[in-house]
Amino acid sequence: FSAPCVLETKSAAPAAPAAPWCVSAGHTSLKVRWAPPEDNGAAVLRYELQLRPVGTKTAASAARVVYTGLSLAHTVTKLDPGSECALALRAVNREGNSPWSPSLACSTAKAEAPAAPTGLGAAWHGALTAQGKRQIKASWSPPDGRGSTVTAYEVGVSAGARAQWAVAKTTDRPRADFAADAAAALVRVRAQSALGWGAWTKPVPIAEAAPQAEADRGTQSASP
Repeated sequence: FSAPCVLETKSAAPAAPAAPWCVSAGHTSLKVRWAPPEDNGAAVLRYELQLRPVGTKTAASAARVVYTGLSLAHTVTKLDPGSECALALRAVNREGNSPWSPSLACSTAKAEAPAAPTGLGAAWHGALTAQGKRQIKASWSPPDGRGSTVTAYEVGVSAGARAQWAVAKTTDRPRADFAADAAAALVRVRAQSALGWGAWTKPVPIAEAAPQAEADRGTQSASP
């Protein structure tokens, strides 16, 4: 018999990946996925995702790698609302770099007025005044600014679902302490940015403060 013939296949750098695809676009972020390319005989050690701005004079020089790793997905953050960009991917193994993939053209969502705040709660506290008013404490969680900064909140009160609404307080913080007519029954709030006022929250009823909390405040005020 003749001597055995051993065939050895030499490994090479990975093949060029297919273009990545955009899973979702936020106001300041893009979630991107991709599929692994042929590794050509040597395991992929990492992927590199490159972002290049589109529509600027410095677009070519501003290209930068925004992700390095083995994941098949990445969320690019800290982008400007309504910005356009091109994303390309390459794979790296011990033999070297693959060619860059075809570019994915994508854009973030344009900035708009803020979303409605969440987690709104309101409760009466303190005694009824001679003017027929009581204090209300309200608080909520800041909303998604939708690409712009929230600068103010407006709190509204109403005596009921069919009654007229009145603005009771404007504040730059996600909480408010204000006086309202004792007939008030509902509270709502909305947020403002440079792009205008967002939607109102759903109205919530004004609760009575917990008796223990009222008692504690009375004890504290009576202490020397």
